[in-house]
Formats: sequence, C-alpha cells, structure tokens
Amino acid sequence: MVLSIIVTAYNLDRYIEECIESLIFDEDSYEIIVVNDGSFDNTLGVLLRLSCNYGNIRILNQENKGVGAARNLGLAYASGEYIWFVDGDDVVFTANLQKAIKLLRDCELDVLGFSFNLVDEKGRESDWLNLNPVFNDSKISNGEDFYLHNVQYNYIWQYIIRRAILVKNGLNFITPYKMQDYEFLPRMMYCVKRVKSFTTPLVKYRQRLNSAVNSDNDSERLFFYESMIVVYNCIDCFKEEVEKKSSLYKGLEKRCEDLNQMLYLDFLNSQFSKEEEIKLYQKLKFYKLFPFRKIKGFSYKMNLRLNFYRILLNFDPFLFKKIIRTLN
Repeated sequence: MVLSIIVTAYNLDRYIEECIESLIFDEDSYEIIVVNDGSFDNTLGVLLRLSCNYGNIRILNQENKGVGAARNLGLAYASGEYIWFVDGDDVVFTANLQKAIKLLRDCELDVLGFSFNLVDEKGRESDWLNLNPVFNDSKISNGEDFYLHNVQYNYIWQYIIRRAILVKNGLNFITPYKMQDYEFLPRMMYCVKRVKSFTTPLVKYRQRLNSAVNSDNDSERLFFYESMIVVYNCIDCFKEEVEKKSSLYKGLEKRCEDLNQMLYLDFLNSQFSKEEEIKLYQKLKFYKLFPFRKIKGFSYKMNLRLNFYRILLNFDPFLFKKIIRTLN
C-alpha cells in the first residue's frame, strides 16, 4: 500500500464529509484512517455513512484525548509506505495529491513538503498568507538543512512522510498538549535523508474562529499557553542531543527564539486572572523561560517599544501588568 491518510476529527460534523470526499481519487493502493476523538456531535454518524460508500475508509474511535493521541492511534494502525496526517476540517486538492504521490515515488523521497491555501470557515480563499517552502522543486535536501530553511513551516499536515522513518525511530506526538507539530517536526527531520518541496498547494487550510488559537475560552487559552511552555522545553532538551554546529541546531535556535517571542507577547497582552498569571509565571521560572529574552524581527521602533516593555515586565511582571490594566 502506497499511502495511509490519517484524518483526525473532533466535533466536525459540519466539515468532515467535505474533507473525506476530497480524499477520494482513482487509486487503489491507499487507505483513509479516520480517528474520531470522542466527538459528541454527529461526526461519527457522517463517518459511518461515508464508510459504507467507500471501502478504503477505516474508522477508529477513542475517548477525547486530543489530536496528538488521535494521530498516534492512527499511525499504529497504518500500513502504507507513506503517511499523511490531515485535519478533519481541511480540504484537499485531489488532483494535486496524485501528483505529489508520483513525485514521492519517482524521487524516492523520505518526505515531501508542500504549500497550502488559507480559507475561512466557509471555505473562501484568502491571499494574505503565503507559505510556500523556499526550496526549489528540483532540489533534494537532507532533513536538517531543510528544517533550517523552512523552520516556519511547522504544520505536520504540510508533509507526507515515509512511514518507516517514524516507526524505526519511535516517533510519536507528545500528549495531551497543543502545538505538538513544533516539537515533532525537528525530531522527524533529524532522521530524514531525502526531502524536497512541492510548491503546488495540496490543502485548503480552514481557519475557524473557535479554534484553540483563537478561542475566547479562558481555560483553553490557558492550556494553549501552558502547551507552548512544554513544547519550548522539549525543543530545548532536544537541542542537547544535536551537534551545535549543525543546521538542525541553528533551526532549533530559531524556533526557540520564535517561541520566546510568542510567550512574551501572549503574557504581555493576556487577560488572564492574577491567579492564572502567577501559575504561568511559576512555570516559566521552573523551565528557565523567565526572564524573557530580547525581541527581534520587527521594525526598529517596534523592537524598541517591545524590549522596553520586556525590561519592565522582567523586573516585576505583576506590577507592570497592574499598571497596564489601570491605563486600559
């Protein structure tokens, strides 16, 4: 079997049928494994109906454990030469997927990275975000060099992966945290010998207002922030296993810099309660992520402003936050 497509779904009865239908094409040697992650809407009902129409769909059910655990379960049951993790609310460009499979096999690749189109909840495309990998189609690279030059392309569904790479190296997603892709991708690329990019988009990535990143739910936002702390620590620990002069180490340094910036800006702009901020502050201190490091990458004036705030925040985070709240 050439390809195992692992689709994760949690309460996606509005989107899952469109996703699955886009994965159906004229090819016998592939399977679709859908992991229903404890949905309590009609997601399972939709999947059961679709599985009656298409014989290559397999449904796995688990209690709600998060997308990382769902992907791990799907991977355990997969049998394809290649693995592709797909989110159940996204849509695939079917014809482009067939081209990608041909490229994987013709070039004997371990990994193929590809671009995507951003769409809103209703599937309408937006052109404000463009994430095409910077490597040319003709160039085959090793995983470490590719990661350094493409560290910002951090969604695991942007990559089709040789299953033997994952199995041989015991690669799984950390659970139950968010942002597992940030931690998973460098460990995967560490093991990859042949990877290239495919600039043709394969996915319509749907941005939903009630996603974890955009959620107004205080507990979800708190958990997302805590996940960033855990992921940062995992990456920082992984750096100790990597040669300091290597491309991968440089890529990990860039990723840590990005996460430091995210942690700082989220803490600066957060509306967490005082008790929650104390809890986060203690975790940041425990993992040696506080005080926050210097911020770079914005305009000169913005860098000055953000680093001025950073100095004040590092001096006394709770006093500074109190002043900010008073001014607002």
